[in-house]
Amino acid sequence: MATTTQTLASQLSNLSNKLLIYYLAPIYVFGTLGNILNIIIFLRRNLRSSACSQYFICMSMAQIILFNAAAINRTIALLIGYDLSTTVNALCKLRIYFYLSSLGIMRQCLCLISIDRWIITTKSASIRKFSSLRNVRWLIIGSTLFWILYSIHTLIGYQLSPPRGCTNLADPSYSLFYAIQIIISASLTWIIMIVFSIVSLR
Repeated sequence: MATTTQTLASQLSNLSNKLLIYYLAPIYVFGTLGNILNIIIFLRRNLRSSACSQYFICMSMAQIILFNAAAINRTIALLIGYDLSTTVNALCKLRIYFYLSSLGIMRQCLCLISIDRWIITTKSASIRKFSSLRNVRWLIIGSTLFWILYSIHTLIGYQLSPPRGCTNLADPSYSLFYAIQIIISASLTWIIMIVFSIVSLR
């Protein structure tokens, strides 16, 4: 009975890995190409002067980093059967760092896009002035610097912990902090997008 269970578990694990390869590889390829095309399109002369276009360019760049930090690493590991980020501590930390910082930048850009849509549709001329290229560029620079600095905690909290590999579970306090901040950042993104989408339609 135990042997049968182990065999079934092994088969399911192999099936899961194969599905991930077929699932992650197209996401990485098409996602990266899509974001590169976004950057090319929004850099056109007639579009790049738009404040919102700047956010889309920034978001696309962040997504490319996100894909490379998450999808490609996992896909290569499944293809060759070996993941360096589970054996090299520096790679473990850097992968999570780039993943979290790029995810944060991407989410913030989504929020800023929603807010910018509200700003340019408001009746108040004084509020509409905030949707300027100068302000947008400073917001993008500030947001990027914030997430670059904020995500440094992953370089401390994540570490190799056999047999788990690259994990934050070695320190329960940090693990709790990481889970809470992920939930809060994801929830705030949705809340801000929904709220400003609603007020933009009014």
